[in-house]
Amino acid sequence: MIRSRYLFIFILLPFGLLAQQNDSSFQVLKLYTGLCTDQPLLYIPSAVKPFRQLQVSGQASFNSSFVDAGFASSVFNNQFIDVVDKDRVQERMFEKGNFLQIGYSYGIQYAWQNDSSLFTHQISLTDKSATQVELTKGLYRLVMYGNGANPGLVDLGYNELFDLRFRQLGYNVFYRPMPNLIVYGGLGIQQGLRYHHAYMAQASLNTYDYGEKIDLRYRFSYAGIEKPEQNLVFHYTGFSLSGGAVFSSNPSRYQAWVGFNDISTINTRSYTSLYVASAEKTFEGVEVNNLFDITDTTFSAIDSDSLLRYLEVEQFNTGVTDALPFYFQVGYKRNFNKGYFTQLQASYYTAAKFHYPLLLITAGKTIGCFEPALTGSVGGYRQGHLGLQLLYHIGRTKYDMNVLIRTHTIDALIFPDDRTALNATAMIQFTF
Repeated sequence: MIRSRYLFIFILLPFGLLAQQNDSSFQVLKLYTGLCTDQPLLYIPSAVKPFRQLQVSGQASFNSSFVDAGFASSVFNNQFIDVVDKDRVQERMFEKGNFLQIGYSYGIQYAWQNDSSLFTHQISLTDKSATQVELTKGLYRLVMYGNGANPGLVDLGYNELFDLRFRQLGYNVFYRPMPNLIVYGGLGIQQGLRYHHAYMAQASLNTYDYGEKIDLRYRFSYAGIEKPEQNLVFHYTGFSLSGGAVFSSNPSRYQAWVGFNDISTINTRSYTSLYVASAEKTFEGVEVNNLFDITDTTFSAIDSDSLLRYLEVEQFNTGVTDALPFYFQVGYKRNFNKGYFTQLQASYYTAAKFHYPLLLITAGKTIGCFEPALTGSVGGYRQGHLGLQLLYHIGRTKYDMNVLIRTHTIDALIFPDDRTALNATAMIQFTF
C-alpha cells in the first residue's frame, strides 16, 4: 500500500546547508534555519569557485494497527447486513496489520557562485534519487463470512514501492543591502523522471473450520509491474519560484527569517503543491478471484464479482505555512466507489508544534543539540494524532526520530469503532 506520508519528493531550495570544499580561502553562503545556536546564521563567499554538496539519508518505519475483531465478527455473522456493507467491512479487514518501510535517498549538487559587494549569484545543478521498500507481514487477516468459526490468513509479503529521480537547474540571487540583512530569490527548472514499479511476493496460509470440515489452503504469488502505458512511468518539466529575507542582529545568535516557495510537481498520484495547498487523487483497484469454493453451499449466497473493488479518492487541502508555530488547514475529500459518487466529506485539520532546544555543552563548547517537539492534531471524521518528535544535531549530521500514536476511524458511519495505530519512524541524514 502506498502511503503519501512516506513519499519522498526532494526539491532544491535556495537556502539550507551547503557544504564547502577543503579550501580555507573559500566559504559558501549558508542560511542556518535550525535551533542549534552555536552555528552562525550565514557566511558570505569571498571568491568565485564551485562547490559540491552530497546528501545521503535513510529512513525506517514500523507501523502496527489493531482492529476490533469482535465488531467485525458480528458484522459478518449478521445475515441481514447489506452485501455492499459487507464488502466495505471486508475491504477494511484486508488492511495489513503490520508493515515495515525502509527507504533511502541521495542527492548530488554542483553549484557555481559569483560574489560582489552586494550580490551573490548562484547557478546550481541538482540530481536526486530516492527508493522506498515496504515489507509487510499480516499476522492475522480477518475474512469472516457465513458461520466460519476460525477463518484467518497468515501473510508474509514484500513490496517495492517506487524509485524516484529528480533533476533541477536553478538560478538564485542573494542581495545584501546591509551586513545584517540578506534578501534572496530564485528560479528553478525541474525535470522529473520517476520509474515507478511495484513488485510483490506473497506467501499465504488460509484456514477455515466449518464444524467437522477443515479446509487448508496455501498460495504463493509473485507479481511485477512496470508498464509505462499504465502511467507508472512519467516525465515532466516544471518550474519553481522562491524568495525570502533573513535578518540578524547578531549573526551567530539571533535571526529572523521569512520566505516563500512556489513549487509545481506532478507524479503518478497527480499530486500538486502550491505554497501549502495540495490536491491529490488516488486510484486503487483490487480484484479477488476464486476466493471461495463455489461447491460449498455455505457461500452460495455470495457473489464473487462483488469482491471486485475499485476506489478513487480525490482530496484537496489548503492552509497557511507551517513556518509558524501552528498552522490551520481546510479541505475536502470525495470518495468514488466502483466508479460512482458515494460521499462528500468536509474535513479540517489543526496542529500545534512546540520546539525546545537542549544543548550539549562540553568544555564550554556546544557539540550538539536536541530538538524535542510535541505535535498534536484534531480533524473532521474523528481523526487525530498525538506525537513526540526528537531531533538531534551534531555538526552537519542530523538524527531524526518520530514516535506517533494515532487514533482514527476510516468511516464513522460504517465503522463506528476506533482503531489505534502505533507508528515509529527513525531517520538518519548525513550532509557532507
